[in-house]
Amino acid sequence: MILSLVLLLGLAPALVRAQTPPTDVQSRLQDLESRVGKLETAPAPVHINSFNPSIGMAIDTVLRDSNDHANFDLRGAELNLAAPVDPFVSGWAVINGHEDGIDVEEAAMQTAALPWGLQVTGGRFFAPFGRLSQWHDHELSMVDRPNSLLTYVGGEGQADGVLVSWLAPTPFFLRLSAGTFSKLGADNNRVAHTDYQGFDRWTHLVRAHLYTDLTDNVGLDLGASLAWTPKSVFCPSGACALNDSWRTLGGADATLRYMPSAGGLYKGLVWSTEVLQNDERGFDPFTSLPTGRMLSYSGYSNVETKVGRMTRLGAFVDLSELPGQKRDVCRTFAAYWTLEFSEFNRLRLQYSRILNSFGGALAGLPGTDFAGSDLVGLRAGHMISLQWTTVLGYHVHGFRGRWGA
Repeated sequence: MILSLVLLLGLAPALVRAQTPPTDVQSRLQDLESRVGKLETAPAPVHINSFNPSIGMAIDTVLRDSNDHANFDLRGAELNLAAPVDPFVSGWAVINGHEDGIDVEEAAMQTAALPWGLQVTGGRFFAPFGRLSQWHDHELSMVDRPNSLLTYVGGEGQADGVLVSWLAPTPFFLRLSAGTFSKLGADNNRVAHTDYQGFDRWTHLVRAHLYTDLTDNVGLDLGASLAWTPKSVFCPSGACALNDSWRTLGGADATLRYMPSAGGLYKGLVWSTEVLQNDERGFDPFTSLPTGRMLSYSGYSNVETKVGRMTRLGAFVDLSELPGQKRDVCRTFAAYWTLEFSEFNRLRLQYSRILNSFGGALAGLPGTDFAGSDLVGLRAGHMISLQWTTVLGYHVHGFRGRWGA
């Protein structure tokens, strides 16, 4: 007992020294605590570019041989700017320079903090009619936009107005949208953006968009769109009556995606189809008398598959009854090969065979301003196109995270 007590007393100073940090360790701890305190109370560092928008540019060029007549088309040098305005609103602008001049393709604001799944977009933007109408030309899976969208929508779905969207609280993705616009379609020649006009000449749009996973590797997109213009008539003379004229454009689209969870960078398949119906009543531009109700249909189906990391192969068929002239049909059969060297650099080769029974002046078609290269897609014969697209810096149009979104 006495021996144990002696040993304990002898080891006590050593134990105390072991539990007490050396002086240099204590000073380091005090210095670290001081530095942490300064960091907690210091203002956040702000870089000189923090208040500048994200900027990028997409350069899209197409070399075409149409019936042994060649053309080089600088289709777009598209400047994209985007930034949050504040915690409640974000904004973006797209300015495109091309062979016909410079256009403001988009300039819009969008809410970011509304309750109940609501979102409001206002300005000039691509209205959600169908699937590919919401895509810029350089984003397309193929070189040229299908003729069904050129003749019925008027190319890209550019619109000036307001859109309200609601994300439904469902176990799958479901978005419902409604908007009103002075005009739908970038090349729509029925109405000019600068026209002052009554609301009965505006276009009112509704769309439902659903996405669900069928399996771990397969997903399905479904969409339905309806655009209604109470007073709509194509009148080159500018002296047509609008009484009892109207136009309804309806569309349905479906996209099936196969994206394997293993090897998704090298495998996959996307099959998309859109069908459109144009229903309108117009007037003869010379007599100003009703021409009766006119129904016409168009649509395309496109399939694309990955063959390795960089290579994609695709083909599509398009069938378009020309608006108001349903006996005149344009058929397009095309196949393309895409080399995507990176997400910023892409090369695409496409062959198209176009069969056209329309014998009139293409520029006189209602609903589309066929100028420059837009006219090429309806000319009967063969066409070979080589497209080179590059992206400089930041360049994003909505959600394109899924391949073939």
